[in-house]
Amino acid sequence: MADKMGNTQFKFGYWWVNNKTKIQKYIKYLLFVIVGILSVIFLLYLLQYIVNFNQANQYMSQISGQEVNYGGTSQPSAIEQGNSYSFSAGKDKADLMGFITNPNPDWSAKTLFYTFTGSGGTTQPVESFILPGETKTLTDLGVPNSGTGTSKPKIVISDIKWLKAKTDMPELIFEFNDLKYQTAEPVSGDDSAGSIVSGTVINKSAFGFYETKVTVVLTYSNAPVGVGVTRINDFKSFEERPIELRFPDRYPIGVDMEPEIEVNILDEDNLIYPGQ
Repeated sequence: MADKMGNTQFKFGYWWVNNKTKIQKYIKYLLFVIVGILSVIFLLYLLQYIVNFNQANQYMSQISGQEVNYGGTSQPSAIEQGNSYSFSAGKDKADLMGFITNPNPDWSAKTLFYTFTGSGGTTQPVESFILPGETKTLTDLGVPNSGTGTSKPKIVISDIKWLKAKTDMPELIFEFNDLKYQTAEPVSGDDSAGSIVSGTVINKSAFGFYETKVTVVLTYSNAPVGVGVTRINDFKSFEERPIELRFPDRYPIGVDMEPEIEVNILDEDNLIYPGQ
């Protein structure tokens, strides 16, 4: 047994002496290749960072220095209003929702205010914004039924401050994963057990955002039946975050979920620069 082991060691030693130089050379080449690949990856990342950072500076120079007034013939078209809805949100409360569209490809509404007006009255004004060509969902949740516009609501837009866009907006890229709908148990002794939508969302944009609004519209047979809203703070670029939205009611089997992201890229204070 010892002779066999000694013979094996002798053969290995002989092989090592004859191939040592070649092996060291191959290892050196392999290390060069690995260092080269890592260097290319680092340079690509650095280049992407520089491009994103320059884009951020150019974009922020645009939106911080641009006048919001307009005149002459280059006036923006009026914001278009879609359907509005009222959903029960528990005892004596309602969740209000409506859609608006900005038909202008080169105008943003840097700020605007909206209310819901119905046969019961008018809700309190809520501040918002809208990007060029954007269709977005406006909401006012948990509104008391008494003295407000919860019955047959319509959206009223006021105090619009327009912003002329000189360059393309940074692309907003978000990806939702594993969205699921499930019924929920009663909360804090509430007799009406509602439902929950949960999942994750990835920010694949070049920017991060200090505040990101997530809206999920529930539909059944292509008709809205409920709406929920949650917010994500300090949502950095290429980060994945969990979301959970609670709804006051349970809905039929087969309800569909339509998620929507809202981030105010017109507000410099809401942007997290690349690498920050």
